[in-house]
Amino acid sequence: MTLVPGVVGAGIPDSQFAQIQAYGDFIAMLLALLAFTLLHYRVKYALLAVWVFVIFGLTDQLHSLYAGSKVGMEIQAQSLWFVVLYGLPFYLLIHILILILLWQNRSKTFQLND
Repeated sequence: MTLVPGVVGAGIPDSQFAQIQAYGDFIAMLLALLAFTLLHYRVKYALLAVWVFVIFGLTDQLHSLYAGSKVGMEIQAQSLWFVVLYGLPFYLLIHILILILLWQNRSKTFQLND
């Protein structure tokens, strides 16, 4: 979303911050779809895919917060302010809740072939 002209201010360097953020979000989305699909079909390594998605997604969100603060994102967010103020905390909460559920049930195994 930060690659679209006018979403963020002109003072934010689009070459580094926006591309890394966009590719990170895209990869996290692909990992989420992979994890959902593997869980749906009860594939053997489905929980591993969920772990990879959660760790990568959480790392990507935290990196976006850090990198955004380095380039002055809080000042020049323009229409992206809505995502930064409301979406990002929600995404972080979801990742943390999934991580807690995975950690609490780490000893349980998936019943694959009932």
